[in-house]
Amino acid sequence: MRSGWGGVLTILVVFGAAAQEISISPLAAPPGASLPVPVRFSSEQSSIAGVQFDLEFDPAVLTFSVVPGQGMRDAGKSLYQANRAANLRRFLIVGLNNTAIGSSDLLNLFVEIRANAARGSYRLRFSNVAAVDPDGGEVRLRSVDAALTVDPNAGVPNQITSAGVVSAASYLPGPVTPGQAVVIYGAGIGPAELVSLRLKTPTLIDTTLARTAVLFDGIAAPLLYAQANVVAAIAPYGMAGKASTQLRINYLGKDTNTVSLPVADTAPALFSADSTGSGPGAILNQDYTLNTSSNRATRGSVVMLYATGEGMVAPAVPDGTVIQSVLPKPVADVGVKIGGIDAQVTYAGAAPGMVVGIMQVNVRIPDDAEIGAAVAVLLTVGGVQSPAGVTIALR
Repeated sequence: MRSGWGGVLTILVVFGAAAQEISISPLAAPPGASLPVPVRFSSEQSSIAGVQFDLEFDPAVLTFSVVPGQGMRDAGKSLYQANRAANLRRFLIVGLNNTAIGSSDLLNLFVEIRANAARGSYRLRFSNVAAVDPDGGEVRLRSVDAALTVDPNAGVPNQITSAGVVSAASYLPGPVTPGQAVVIYGAGIGPAELVSLRLKTPTLIDTTLARTAVLFDGIAAPLLYAQANVVAAIAPYGMAGKASTQLRINYLGKDTNTVSLPVADTAPALFSADSTGSGPGAILNQDYTLNTSSNRATRGSVVMLYATGEGMVAPAVPDGTVIQSVLPKPVADVGVKIGGIDAQVTYAGAAPGMVVGIMQVNVRIPDDAEIGAAVAVLLTVGGVQSPAGVTIALR
């Protein structure tokens, strides 16, 4: 990713009054920025159980990655995508159920605007839109194309937004918790080339990378990596007990704007194998091999899940501590359901060799758990449940 301030890209969307539509929310950003752009389904009357659409874009202006939105995760749907051409991507959202998807963000596009995007007008254009209701009937969806305008005379560098602060596990926005691993998208917030974490002592992760610092209420957070348009950090434990926190980034001695974020005691989320927050989990089988559809766990065996957002831990350790012999555990209760069945948690706490704030959960697969390549896994910490969508393969 590269930084640059040669202009501003504005997406203008005109919303209609159709009962059902799929659209992209308005946004404004300078070239070189990375930011989340939701693809939203809106319905006044009916809901959908599955949808397909193509999205046309100009690859000379932008690139993007995609993670499932909250709506499709809650409905137990899966995302499939394929490039039909360099400028055309097809998306299919379906599931082995007839659960309805209500008005919600179907997808989150993490868009990178190219720093050399030329002045002009561009479009994100929907085509081949098709949807069905929970009974299999056709649902007619109106699609609202997005107009993109690049203006080289506008734009403000060093910007972040509250919507661009997401869990490093689920890639969904929401409240932050003490010790949570977060990813922050913005513009001009880090070095041109990716810089990964470094240790300032043998057991502490540094709070600066390439003259980049992330500050929560003025407290510097341990950094996992930094780049021009995206920075990952561990939220300080010092925010515990607060209703909100003020976040800003300092790069090359210059502060971004400040955004206010809600703070929660816990906001658990499971890591997925492909780092999208959905699909096969980042789960190790009892023999420490990766759980996959071709390497499934057995009933009665113990597997290892990885998560963040567990909140305060005991014993307390400094922010950014690399875990060795002392294993802090969450102060809140931890539970796991596999295929809707309560599973025995044999360990929940810090992951050896990883930074505090990354939690390992060892759990025994119930003897009566369903068999399948994509069995739902849900983590609960302090009564708060992780977003749906992460799965485990069982045999």
